[in-house]
Amino acid sequence: MAKLIGDKPNQVPTNADLGELAYQDVPVVPAPASASSPGTPGQIAFDDSYFYVCIAVDTWERVAIATW
Repeated sequence: MAKLIGDKPNQVPTNADLGELAYQDVPVVPAPASASSPGTPGQIAFDDSYFYVCIAVDTWERVAIATW
């Protein structure tokens, strides 16, 4: 599961400079077949077209990957 580095696990400290936050232990898994594929919050995945994030148990969201 993704963990923010701060005063408490998974929390942003109230006086944090967002530029100093970092993620650790982010599991990269194979791309899900659908928005309701099995997943654990914090997992990420990608394929040639999309970047996926599991936001809740068995709930994925995705954004398109494109050149700019």
